[in-house]
Amino acid sequence: MEISLGHAGADENMYLSGLTVEGKRFFHSVTQRANDAEPRFQGSISDFSDAHPHLALQLRNMAKSCPRCGKSCAFNLPFCNGCNLGLTGAPSIYTENVCMGFVYGIEKNNCGRPLKLSLRLEEPDLLVYDDLLSRSSAHFNAIPTACHLPDWRHLLRNAARGLALLRKLEDSCWRVALDQFWNNDQWRCTTLKLDAFDSFEEFRKGVVIGINAVPSQFQVHVQCILPALFPADYHAFLRGKRFVKDRWLPLEFVIESLEALHRSKDGGICNAHILTMEEILAAIEGAGGPRYEESHASAIRRYNDAHRACANWSVEYFDVAVLHRHPKLRPELLGAAADSKSRAHIEVRPVRRAGQTLAAQLTPTELEKRDKLAIQNYGWPYDEAEQPCPSSYYKFARKPGEVLSADEWVAGGFVMPS
Repeated sequence: MEISLGHAGADENMYLSGLTVEGKRFFHSVTQRANDAEPRFQGSISDFSDAHPHLALQLRNMAKSCPRCGKSCAFNLPFCNGCNLGLTGAPSIYTENVCMGFVYGIEKNNCGRPLKLSLRLEEPDLLVYDDLLSRSSAHFNAIPTACHLPDWRHLLRNAARGLALLRKLEDSCWRVALDQFWNNDQWRCTTLKLDAFDSFEEFRKGVVIGINAVPSQFQVHVQCILPALFPADYHAFLRGKRFVKDRWLPLEFVIESLEALHRSKDGGICNAHILTMEEILAAIEGAGGPRYEESHASAIRRYNDAHRACANWSVEYFDVAVLHRHPKLRPELLGAAADSKSRAHIEVRPVRRAGQTLAAQLTPTELEKRDKLAIQNYGWPYDEAEQPCPSSYYKFARKPGEVLSADEWVAGGFVMPS
């Protein structure tokens, strides 16, 4: 099969998949930072909640459960960000808040699995860890650990405090990006095309960094996704399935919004946590802040430019291509492409003879998981079963009473040292 994707790894019609043995050897994974901390609380998230019922709300999220793959998704997502199934009518459920499980040093989740981190950076008031979803080989999150802020709206209630907190989280992301990835020659020279960026400062401009307005985990977290996106994720990005408008907030938009609110007479939007997205965006504009639509569109174009400039996904490292039916292909034709012989809207085709078995045996979702497992940094190095192995508990884990509620944080509260 002829493939003409350059090094982008995908376009709106298809993406490369089925990483070869040579590809697995070529791309470099960066070892997580490990510590020897023990869990502060022995037991599960449910056990902790039962022992401290006044903290129960901190330890749960509201989500939608995907009826096909079972993934818990943010309750305002129209589709599953695991398998892309539409979520209209999907049931709302409560899920465990693993972010706060990390903060409190809880031993295990409610399924009995150790609640360990793939650690990147830990300090007394913040934590940076690899994201299990891995939209690129280097995808990590930064969270505060001295307060519980379920989502970004609480930052707006006290803009001065929100700005200081967000800048601290941002700085921690840039430190991880520079020290553990950019300065790692093996990672940089395999993940990125040679000479794609002249400096770390140029590289920073193409990084996907921001906040989800409605997160799947109810603790405000800055997501930092270093280019290049994985081929399947770049394909989803081109189709509008990643960094979705009205959910994804580019970090520069949030910072400029907080700066404008800080200059305003009220110093914030005191009731932001009970307002709709439309009301919040109108209030930000009214305070002289940025227009969300313009900020989001500009960020999406920048992410795209950076990916196309630096992605290093050569077809020689993949065995198959996954074709996705283009919406403009006339309905009388079959399948995902004009030469299709089946009615499948998504097809897996070999790009070389070695890919015929993969194309016949694995679904696109299975292929995507297989590829991510081969080159992500989450939980690296892997265990004896070749599975990710997060290895750390947060060594500055908080005791009950040491984490400010959102209202306490907004009011400028502080925790007395124990």
